[in-house]
Amino acid sequence: MKYSKILFLLVLLASGECLAELKVDNVFLYLPDQAMKERIECQAEFITYLGVIKNNLEDVFQQANVVGPVSLGLVVSVRPSNDSKVWFSFLEGKLSEKERRFVSAYIEKIPAPRVQNGIVPVAFGLRIGDTETISSQPPLPPEWMPFADGKNELSVVVGKAWDEEDKKQKEKML
Repeated sequence: MKYSKILFLLVLLASGECLAELKVDNVFLYLPDQAMKERIECQAEFITYLGVIKNNLEDVFQQANVVGPVSLGLVVSVRPSNDSKVWFSFLEGKLSEKERRFVSAYIEKIPAPRVQNGIVPVAFGLRIGDTETISSQPPLPPEWMPFADGKNELSVVVGKAWDEEDKKQKEKML
C-alpha cells in the first residue's frame, strides 16, 4: 500500500502535473443588503460558515486531485431548511464529473447556517493553477439559465433550479 502511494506520487511528478495552487479572488453576494439582513438569522454564524468554506477550499480541491488551469465561480446556496447546494460556473478549464461530485459533497456536508424567507446564494471566484482569468462578476451557473426569464427574483430562479436538480437526483435513484 505504501509503495503504491509512492509510485503514484512519482508518476504524478514525472508527468509534469502537480496539484495546483488555489486562489480565491472574490466573494460575491447576490442579494441586496436588505434581503441579506432579512434572510440571515445570525450574521456571525453566516460569516463563520463562509470562512469555513473558504478555509477548506484548497484542501477539498487537492483531495479531489484537481489540476489546473481552471478559473471558476463556486456558488454555494443555502435555503431555510438549512440545506446547501453547490453550483459551478467555469470561465476557463473544467472539472470532471467525479471532481464536481467530490467538491459538492464535501462542501454540502459543512453545516449550513440558519436562513429564513428565501434562498441565500454566495459565490467564490477561484483560480486553480496557471491562469490569469479572473471572475469579475457574480457567476451564473448554467443550471440556472432555463429559469432566468427576467421576471423572477434571483432566489426564485435558484430555487427552481435546485428543485430540478433534486428531481433529477430522485429519478437517478429509481
